[in-house]
Amino acid sequence: FDVVLEWLERQCTANDRQTANKPIPCTVFHGQRVPDITYRGYLERVLTFSGCSPACLIVAVSYLERVGELEPDMRVTSINMHRLLLTATMVACKLFDETFYCNAYWARVGGVPSSEMNKLELEFLFMIKFDLHRTKEQYDRLFHRLISEAWEGGSGDLSAKWASMPSLADSDAGEASPTNVVGNGVADGADKWLRKAMEGARNALNARACADASVTGASEALQHPPLGAQV
Repeated sequence: FDVVLEWLERQCTANDRQTANKPIPCTVFHGQRVPDITYRGYLERVLTFSGCSPACLIVAVSYLERVGELEPDMRVTSINMHRLLLTATMVACKLFDETFYCNAYWARVGGVPSSEMNKLELEFLFMIKFDLHRTKEQYDRLFHRLISEAWEGGSGDLSAKWASMPSLADSDAGEASPTNVVGNGVADGADKWLRKAMEGARNALNARACADASVTGASEALQHPPLGAQV
């Protein structure tokens, strides 16, 4: 959690400076203003109520860095961080965790409408070009780098974090996980994930029953304020 928060704060501060005198891009991820909730508050909100494994946060960072490389306007800022983080974490959870909530529930956790959550997911998948698979070596390398950057940034004693690093092996992905479909060298892997994503978007109305179900954290999540209007 700490290293991901440190990364978010660093990225938002640096990229906010670079985009200070530029108009806000008109995308589904950019809001009209910075949400009132803090970076820490939103990250805690997503982690607490989504039920995702801690490893998914590290994978989400790798997704956000990749998106920033492919789409410079989508580098993490205080205006787009919340929707980007929410979507990246949800996609990572679907790939690397065996158990995850439906899009409508994630929308309530994140403070966005269900229809918007579906749109965010599809847009994110196309932006990252379905480059979703991460090996253990890639994961370890990224986590080690985040630890080093947080240490250099003066975030306190983070030496114990490496020893207790959440591993991809700690996530509950099984043989039926989409992880074994996307990025495994099979030519139609992306097509299979795309079909799954499209089906989820088309069935948005059916997701309402899942969101309204009595699941852990649902009642608290329903009380979360919305992020605010998009551009």
